[in-house]
Amino acid sequence: MSAQAGLNDDKFDNARAYRIDLSNRFMTPNVIGEMTVVPKGRTFSGGEATDIAILELKVPSFVLPTQELKDAWIAEGTAIIKAAAAGRIKRENIFANVTYAVEGAWGIGGIAYSNADLGSAVAAEAAA
Repeated sequence: MSAQAGLNDDKFDNARAYRIDLSNRFMTPNVIGEMTVVPKGRTFSGGEATDIAILELKVPSFVLPTQELKDAWIAEGTAIIKAAAAGRIKRENIFANVTYAVEGAWGIGGIAYSNADLGSAVAAEAAA
C-alpha cells in the first residue's frame, strides 16, 4: 500500500483487519503486507500534487475469484484507509487494484508455486 504521510501503522490491525485465517502454518508466514509512505507533494492525481492512498493486493490467480469478493475487498480496504487517514485523504483519492501472479509464478523462498502446489501445501498443513 502506498500512502501519504499521516497514516499510522497502529491504525491497522494487521491480518485481523482483513479477517485472514492465520491458523495454517504454511500460509500464515506468507500472508504479508507493506506500507510505503511517500513524502507530501510526491504523489499526483490529474497532473497535480495530491494527497492519495493506493491500496494494492498482489495474489495468486485464484484469490478473489468473484466480482462480489473483489468489490468487498476494495470497499473494506478503502474504509480502513479512510478511517486511518482521519480526514487527511479524501475518499475519491483512495485508489485500489488487484494484481494477479501468472500461474506458476507465485514465489515463496525461491520456489515458484502453481495454484495446485499452493493448494496442496495449505491442505497438507491443515491435515497435519
